[in-house]
Amino acid sequence: DAIQEFNEREYRKKNLIIFGIEELESEEPEQRKDHDMSIVNTVFESLCPEVSAGHKIYRIGKRQNGKVRPVKVILSSEDEVKKIVTKGREIRKIPTYAKVTFSSDKTKKQLTEYKILKESLKKRMEDGEQDIKIKYIRGEPRIMKIKN
Repeated sequence: DAIQEFNEREYRKKNLIIFGIEELESEEPEQRKDHDMSIVNTVFESLCPEVSAGHKIYRIGKRQNGKVRPVKVILSSEDEVKKIVTKGREIRKIPTYAKVTFSSDKTKKQLTEYKILKESLKKRMEDGEQDIKIKYIRGEPRIMKIKN
């Protein structure tokens, strides 16, 4: 249903998903949350000091040994999410955060569409097409030629 998808996207547009932040092994939820908040604040200060991580922060999914759950951060605006995602690669230059990546929060439909697009890109590249990549235009992913 298109209206439901629209509402879901509106709900998620202020959400930032952070992958690769090591999880504290403590059994105390408050210690784990404080640890996550501290790391997210440090990362944000490095990338975009004007963006505050002081909103809701929590891990997505159930704890499992050997798996690092993503961190969901609810920011105050969609622009703040875009700033962090755009500057996100810079944090990987710091060895401690080499595995950290950022994404906007996507609906299941968006994830499915992206997966199909990624497979199409892979096939086109295997067929010999060069200088193409997935680029977001007005929030929608598309396969585009890379300009030299």
